[in-house]
Amino acid sequence: MSWDSYADSLIGSYCEYHADKMAIIGIDTASCWTTPGTATTLNISPEEAANIAALFKDWDFSRVQSGFSNGIFVEGKKYRFLRADDDDKLVVGKLAENGAITLMRAEQCVVAAHTAEGKQQGKVNDGTSKMVEYLKSVGY
Repeated sequence: MSWDSYADSLIGSYCEYHADKMAIIGIDTASCWTTPGTATTLNISPEEAANIAALFKDWDFSRVQSGFSNGIFVEGKKYRFLRADDDDKLVVGKLAENGAITLMRAEQCVVAAHTAEGKQQGKVNDGTSKMVEYLKSVGY
């Protein structure tokens, strides 16, 4: 299955072009399901994917907050941790002049979406939530 087509859906349909890149990270495999580094996918390193998957695997709100308190690392950049939401299994961060990052857990994966600088992270959070709900509805 090609997961890269989900990037176009998330960026355009779900996030109304407020997101510019995304990735899907398998929780059990601790690896990217999307192809890293294409025009619409995040270039998440194996170490970054493993760290994100480990923190989301057995969701523990305190552990997630602690694990991301020193930053959210994506594409070799350190995003400042802003908040986590226990109910939605959501983590958000920001990096000045580089936009923002949204991470949200489905059943078997984490959807990571990048908000382009100057765009609305709230739209990306909402769009990511819609994609996560869809993935949950089909068993992912």
